[in-house]
Amino acid sequence: LSLPVFVTENIARLTEHEVMVFAAQVAADHTVDLESVRTIPRRLVVALGNESRGLSADTLKEAACRFTIPQTRHIESLNVAATAAIALHYLRGLKAGA
Repeated sequence: LSLPVFVTENIARLTEHEVMVFAAQVAADHTVDLESVRTIPRRLVVALGNESRGLSADTLKEAACRFTIPQTRHIESLNVAATAAIALHYLRGLKAGA
């Protein structure tokens, strides 16, 4: 098994090619719980930021979906590896849309 993992300086180039970006983010005004996502696009990139700074403003602006992973009140955040594992496991079970 393998996943394509890469770094890009210009996330807009992906969206220009009809790739939708789902961005992991700490809970905020424009985020949805991961569990509320019911379908995924056929061409999807899951964007994960580092644990101290998160994703860039440009990436968040381009994101079609900003999601958060629900946590109990006593947990400040998940590390990026845990976030990736949870998000990818959940998203792989969803039906791809158009």
